[in-house]
Amino acid sequence: MVGVRWHSQGRHLYPRIQGHEWQTGGRLRCCPFCYVISFLGSIWDDIVHELFQQLKAGDGPLEISDAIPAPVCRFASELAAARVLGASLEFPRIEVGGSASQLQLEGAFEQLADLSGWYAWRDWAADWVSRFGRLGNASAVRLNMSHSLGPTCPRFHVDAIHLRLIATLLGPGTQWLRPVDVSQTADGRICQTADPHLVQQIGAGSVGLFKGANFDPESGRGVVHRSPPDRVDRIVVTLDFAA
Repeated sequence: MVGVRWHSQGRHLYPRIQGHEWQTGGRLRCCPFCYVISFLGSIWDDIVHELFQQLKAGDGPLEISDAIPAPVCRFASELAAARVLGASLEFPRIEVGGSASQLQLEGAFEQLADLSGWYAWRDWAADWVSRFGRLGNASAVRLNMSHSLGPTCPRFHVDAIHLRLIATLLGPGTQWLRPVDVSQTADGRICQTADPHLVQQIGAGSVGLFKGANFDPESGRGVVHRSPPDRVDRIVVTLDFAA
């Protein structure tokens, strides 16, 4: 099943979408055997406006739970075990609304297509490119998939972008802080000694939408976040609006 939840002041606030029934706790009633991506696709256009309004009003990331299907997770596990990704795979410009065939592998990356689940990952990625692009009214999206054995961004920070989608396919999810839990040093930098009990984390199988400093230029207040400190394999996909 799929749920959409918004983190704000330590609570989970759930949107009520006209024409769709939400259970207590915020998970949409549907057949438990539904394929999550197909189901999300059927309601995405209806909830885009609601999601954007919540992004504007909230102070944390928007987390869409159960959004990474099992075949994609298995592909990520095989990818990590095979050690064939290197630092990262990037598609600098993917047209929104185009087919999954835009995600073509070249050079050394062609061997990724030999892993089971590659085509499931490609279809999943193309679906999220389309949804993310429509959310930001963008014509093209940049996709990056990275493999790391430790934190790539170990310090709490705010990205100098408008909006970013972060999906952890393997390993622990991105950590973040509520504004009330962010302290600053005397020179205005984000304090890195946050109380561990105050650190929030995106759940397994979820896709997170993180506001950057450019989302609201007047306040410049994006979501303070970092990579988890765990020294384990992580496969992470990020989407940004292409220039």
